[in-house]
Amino acid sequence: MIIKTVILSGLFLCLSCQAFGVAYNYKSLSDYPRTLDNFQSVEEFEASYRDSIQDCLDHTYGGTGGIPCLIATDIWDRELNIQYNKLYFMLGNEGRRQLKQSQQSWIKMRNETYKVQSLVMDGVYPSMGTESALMRAGEVDNLAVAMIKQRTLLLRELSELIKNKRLIIGN
Repeated sequence: MIIKTVILSGLFLCLSCQAFGVAYNYKSLSDYPRTLDNFQSVEEFEASYRDSIQDCLDHTYGGTGGIPCLIATDIWDRELNIQYNKLYFMLGNEGRRQLKQSQQSWIKMRNETYKVQSLVMDGVYPSMGTESALMRAGEVDNLAVAMIKQRTLLLRELSELIKNKRLIIGN
């Protein structure tokens, strides 16, 4: 009888956690309107969303309910587009053509890398229980952020070089 009570109590606690997790008010990309250019450093920018993501994870009690909390990839992808467009409009026709070609090559490389990551994740997380799913999603998010962040910062640096040198990049 005691074992049954403990099991039922544990089950109730789990179901309660999931219920609270489902009721959590998840944030979307639009809830983070400030962009990288609004911050003094990359670290400040990342801190601006990191605490919110952790708060979301803390209130969704693990499992698959925490997966929608992992929006760092979306945040960095938005930044990539911002930095790409900023650089694009600083360039002349030939520079734009080359930047577009470079970005298309990078996207292809990124997508191929995602395929390799997926194979690795299949090996690391063979079980797709709810906790494994969240852990896998977290690892995938971290790996994607690393790639997107690197590309974003490169494009940003190129824009800064043009701006600081007051260059006019030709046709």
